[in-house]
Amino acid sequence: MSGLIDRLLGRGAVPPAVAAPEPDEPRDRRDRLPGSAESQIEERIGEKVLHGWLQNRQQTLMPLSVNLGRLAPGDRVAAMRFAAVAALAGQPGREVDRPAAAAALETWLASVGASEDALALYRSTLAHPPALHEALAAVRGPALGPLAFVTALVAGRDGDAASRAFADYVAASLALPSTAVRSAERRFRF
Repeated sequence: MSGLIDRLLGRGAVPPAVAAPEPDEPRDRRDRLPGSAESQIEERIGEKVLHGWLQNRQQTLMPLSVNLGRLAPGDRVAAMRFAAVAALAGQPGREVDRPAAAAALETWLASVGASEDALALYRSTLAHPPALHEALAAVRGPALGPLAFVTALVAGRDGDAASRAFADYVAASLALPSTAVRSAERRFRF
């Protein structure tokens, strides 16, 4: 940090640190004497960084984009199996004639980094989907839980009340924080 301050102020060397205040000096930030320019700059930069993080903490905690290519192979399998379950949720029966929702979800999965192998797994899982409780158990956790909810939202974009109820059920089953749910709904529901 001091190197940055030196470059900003155009100096080569950093002066020795300011001595700690005496015990009888006030410790409140507003009551102390103005410090050196370096300490004022450091304090302002720190305030700006903290303020920026607090303003965008939802975006920091739940990224704006989904990238399936970054998942570990085991997580990718669980995500594709859950995607098949989400595509069939709200559909009448479990016919494997590739309903429009399944095709739309497959397009979205490809756009967010699903490999051809992952998409093949998704298609084969549509034919023989796992039970819902098995699919949900496989996606529990901080990495896959929000991804599963986003997948349920995308799968139900053009759906009916049953699709919305399924997405709500996924969020409740995975105990996702309400802030994460609202953030995902804003970003992924059209």
